[in-house]
Parts: sequence; structure tokens; C-alpha cells
Amino acid sequence: MNTRIRHSGFTILELVVSISLFVIIGAILYSMLDAATNLWPVGSDTTQERVKIDRALDIIERDLQEAITDNGNLIVVSAGSSEDGLSTESEFAEIEPDKDEPAFLQGDLSEIDFTATTDEKVYQVLTFARPASYRYNTDFKPENRLSIDVVCYTYYRNSLFRHQLPIERQTSNEQTKPLGELIYKTVREAKLDEICKALVEDPTGQKMEGYEGQHSRLLQRVSGLTVTSTIPYRYLLDPDSDDEDQTETEQGKKLVEATQHTHVEANVLPTRVDIGIAIQSEHDWNQWLQLATADDTDSQADAAAMGVIASRRIVLTTYGGSRL
Repeated sequence: MNTRIRHSGFTILELVVSISLFVIIGAILYSMLDAATNLWPVGSDTTQERVKIDRALDIIERDLQEAITDNGNLIVVSAGSSEDGLSTESEFAEIEPDKDEPAFLQGDLSEIDFTATTDEKVYQVLTFARPASYRYNTDFKPENRLSIDVVCYTYYRNSLFRHQLPIERQTSNEQTKPLGELIYKTVREAKLDEICKALVEDPTGQKMEGYEGQHSRLLQRVSGLTVTSTIPYRYLLDPDSDDEDQTETEQGKKLVEATQHTHVEANVLPTRVDIGIAIQSEHDWNQWLQLATADDTDSQADAAAMGVIASRRIVLTTYGGSRL
């Protein structure tokens, strides 16, 4: 009598199917892990850039909230194009540009080509005065140190810089000079172009010895920068003009209306300043440059959507007047 013994096990076909399923599932899991690993540095870079851009805007807002001018009666010297198409020629100004320098300067940023990474020009973004800071050393003697500093923001080679410069009193009547004259003199003697280049070449600041004041690079890889100031309409009108076509109501309305400008030189403070900044992460910088310099509109649209973009409206506490 023969007895057959059955052995449990897998057939060759079952083994092939099982191994194939295992390989497929493993490949899917690996691709998911690889994608998550690649996304991690991108997300981390974006978070870091958001922190940097918010910190820079906080610093700018703090400086503007403490900005001062010395004469609220002086009107705009010159300004950029207005959204309302208003005339802003310097002939309406009460001060002479060749004699009195503006105490508030907002540079024209429309000339900047953010893809020109080798551009050697230093652009003025914002320049004004604020109460002095005593947190940095200065070679000035106490009797020669005024209680106000010049704050100047500049753009150079895709970086945004902040400069805080002490104002030195040269003579006993220096305090009585127009603030704009003191600002212009301080900025001119500061050699900001050399300072910006030194900070780009050596971020550690070892080459900064010998330069007066406090200087820092707030943002790198800046791919977009806009500044728009809003100034009361009354500072743009010729105070001696007599327009017979305007009714008293219209004249009264024009005294409180404000217009926006992309380039301002004034001895009054604006009512508000709108700032927009776009920066790219180190991971995306080369790709952004390639897309931004491409000829087709699709690539340029993709470049515009990249990076971290932030904007802020900074409302000043005074209405275009003096704080000093």
C-alpha cells in the first residue's frame, strides 16, 4: 500500500509574483521617500527666507516710525510719476535743490535690472534721519556728536543694505544747518559704495574696519524691490497759485488728498510707505536667473512666481510734517 506525502510550499509562479510585487512596492516607497527628501530642503529654505524678509521689513518699519524732519512747511522738491497724473515739477518747490538737500529721499528703483548680477552701481533706496543710536562705537568726541543719525538703505548686486551713520558737528552752529544738508554731507563722506562692496566680498565684516557707523547686509538674492511713498497733495501744489476753476470745496479737498510716488525728494515725511520685496533661496537662485533671463513669456511668468514675496504698508504717525 503506497502512501503519498504532501509537502506544503510555493510554486515557482507564486514566488515570481510575490517578488515582483515586493519590488514594485519597494520602488513606490523609495520614490515617495526620495520626493519627501528633496522637498525638505526647499521647504526649509522657504521658511528661512520668510524669517529673513520679515526681519528686514521690521527693521525698515522701526526706522521709518522714528524718522524725523526739521521743517514741515517745505514741500516736495521733486517726485516720480503720480498715479493721478499730477504735475510734480520742482518749480512748485519752496526750496532750491542746489542749495538745500532733501531730508527724505526715496530713490528711483525702476532702473534696477535684478538679473544683472554683476552691476557695480549702488542704488539709494531710502535715506532719512532718526534719533541717534548709542549701540555702536564712534570716534567722535561727545561735544561733536549730534543726537541724530542718518539711516540709509541701499541696493547693490542683489543685496539690500542698511547703514546707520552718526552726524558730526563741525562747528558750533552745525545744529542750525538744514537737516537735509547734514544728511547729504554725511552720506557723501561715508563712501557707501566701498562699504557695500566690502560686505559682499567679505560677509564676516573684517574689511569694515575704518568705516564710521553701523553697516549690515539685510537680504541677499533680492529679485524684486519696490518702494512707493504717499505724500499729502498740499505739498505738491504751488502755494501761490490761484486756480479760478476750483471751488472752495475742491480746494479744501485737495489739501488732504495724497498721491503715490516711486521717486521722492522732500523735506517732509510721507503719510505712508509701501514696500515690496522678493527674494530667492540659495537652492532656487540659479534656476530663477535662468528663467528670468529667458525670452519666452512662460519662463518669465514662472520666474515671477518663484521665491518669497512680501509687502508691507508702513503708516507714519505724523501727517507729512515735522518731528524734530
